[in-house]
Amino acid sequence: MGQERSENPYSKLPTILTADELMDKAMRRAVRARRGKRDVRAAERAMVMTASNILSDNLKRVVHRFPSLERLPPFYLELTDLLVGVNRLKFSLASINWASNKISAISRAALREMRREDPGAVRRRVFGRMGSIMREISEDIELLRETRELFKGMPSFRNCPTAAVAGFANVGKSSFVRSISSAKPQVAAYPFTTRAISLGEVRSGGRIYQIIDTPGLLDRPLHERNEIEMQAILALRNLADMIVFIVDPSETCGYSIEEQVRLLDEIRESFDLPLIIISNKVDLGAKFEGADLSVSSSTGEGIEDARRLILDVLDSLAGNQG
Repeated sequence: MGQERSENPYSKLPTILTADELMDKAMRRAVRARRGKRDVRAAERAMVMTASNILSDNLKRVVHRFPSLERLPPFYLELTDLLVGVNRLKFSLASINWASNKISAISRAALREMRREDPGAVRRRVFGRMGSIMREISEDIELLRETRELFKGMPSFRNCPTAAVAGFANVGKSSFVRSISSAKPQVAAYPFTTRAISLGEVRSGGRIYQIIDTPGLLDRPLHERNEIEMQAILALRNLADMIVFIVDPSETCGYSIEEQVRLLDEIRESFDLPLIIISNKVDLGAKFEGADLSVSSSTGEGIEDARRLILDVLDSLAGNQG
């Protein structure tokens, strides 16, 4: 497995103007282009060329800067298809590209027409057609804008051995991730949960490992999820190499051992991934007999052993894949 960071493909996508904003920008520039020109025909030609260039170039940039749907990492591709629809995006990108070419073609034809017709009438007719085209693709532009807003806050994941942490809320998942991480975990947004995802890294022997805490995802029974939430959860299969399930045998998390075991069984059935069980809050005097290790995220007891166990499993998986 590589060590490079798999950049969120949407993170650097610049702001996309609406169709109305682009049209307003083109008209303002066109008016400025006319200033200072005494020849009417030259002034009208300048307005048409300027408006055409503004619209066509901006639409081309929208298409070219949008992440290539053919080269999206599997995790982002699956989420994009789930949340927006890859085919919808392809259609919208094609429509915007068509609009860019069409506006350029209309402009070229208008410049020829101005040689033999009233240039003002031609310019007004062309501006009307440009406005009609922009209205036609307004929903396509809006879809791209919504996609950018949806994904821009998501984290960038490393292409490296990765463990996803699961378990009910308040069992100590986030403190466990902080405890075993080499640096303060990155916190970022994730679809379908109002709570932030926590992304920790462990550095050992010149290698980097990734630990993901997913609050709001793997922290309640799967049968309570709707279909879209389930697909979003299962998209984690494209990131995680293993699952670390945290149990709170003290039940101070508010969930009984029986409830925690049922969630454990559901996750085990849903993910065809290696799974280790960590019993947390050992400092409170309780242990879960089915755990691979017992730790205390608050006191640090057993944390180094847990870190080593997780890294050993990830190393063995990487060796098998290599």
